[in-house]
Amino acid sequence: MTTEISKLMELGKKEELVKLGPEAVESIIPRLSSSYLHLKEYRIEALAEIAKTDEGGFQRLIKELVTNENWRVKAGCAEALGLIGDLRAVGALIEGLKDKDLDVREAYMKALVEIAKTDEGGFQKLIIKLGIGVVTDLIKELKYYHESAIKEYIIQTLAEIAKTDEKTFQILLKELETNESWWIKIDCAKALGLIGDPRAVGTLIEGLKDKDSDVRKACMKALVEIAKTDENTLELLIQTLKNTLGLNVKFHCAKALGQIGDPRAVGVLIEVLKDEDSDVSESCAKALENINDPRGLHFKKIIYNKSEDYALELGIEKTRATIKEYLELIKNHYSKERIGEIKVELYIFYRKVFEKATDLKPCMDLPKLEIKPLKRGPEIYAKLMGIGL
Repeated sequence: MTTEISKLMELGKKEELVKLGPEAVESIIPRLSSSYLHLKEYRIEALAEIAKTDEGGFQRLIKELVTNENWRVKAGCAEALGLIGDLRAVGALIEGLKDKDLDVREAYMKALVEIAKTDEGGFQKLIIKLGIGVVTDLIKELKYYHESAIKEYIIQTLAEIAKTDEKTFQILLKELETNESWWIKIDCAKALGLIGDPRAVGTLIEGLKDKDSDVRKACMKALVEIAKTDENTLELLIQTLKNTLGLNVKFHCAKALGQIGDPRAVGVLIEVLKDEDSDVSESCAKALENINDPRGLHFKKIIYNKSEDYALELGIEKTRATIKEYLELIKNHYSKERIGEIKVELYIFYRKVFEKATDLKPCMDLPKLEIKPLKRGPEIYAKLMGIGL
């Protein structure tokens, strides 16, 4: 019979192997060590078909995950278990995530995803039942899969579990705060965004300070998702942008407010529009454009873009009023030195617009500048004197 089974395997006769039932299992499993994928594939399918109805075959596949020393055999048995879709294999597959071979662990993760797809509710309940160690093992394994479908499915599954399981939620927060892997931090931030629980906001805002730009970006996206359903998150982002000194935090808060698109953020975005950091300033300008609020767009074109064409169309008086309003808005936001620099920049812009609008007629009376000497004092004052201010 062994010779007959060998011939069937060489000829790729899957149906005939399945008909032989349990007696074929013993012969097929060792042959999973083959490196020829086209031969291996139908053998795995045959094993799965047999083990669906043969309890002995099913238990043998689980045993091989633990005891077999050949990585191809272990991976093949895992794939067969994935095709079967029986939740009883989950425990052994998760335990196998401790295997030192990455290819084996990947096969186990794929099998877990396939099993989960057959009964998502049952899979999630089982993960909770197995305990927090299992959740931690799944999170640790995510760093090896980058942008794969496996990773995305596990992230979504962990998020769904954490919506009802407080321990899983707390693990995600802790891993975002403390894990050294930037991949894992990104995945935890994604999961927290999917969960949408406002309790994660503080940790996510702290994540905007992370040294890795991709982690900061993931935290920002998660904050956007939470803010869509939680007004307090929107307000916290506004206050953080207004009061924080951290450039990365300001940059991503502005970006998040732009993606949320709520007009209530326009005021603070206008205030920070002339931040000393060009990236923060640009982020605020883009956010105002995304929100598309008339007042925000107006300030963006005058204060940030310094569009002479827009100012000429708007008119001298309204342009002058916009500049005065902006200087009033920021008087408590920036240092005196920075406000002085902004005044110089905007008054020079205004002078250019005025000259074009009045065909070089004498400049109308402007508010007196009270600017203490700046680092670039002589150069700035020379320009001011040259335009009669």
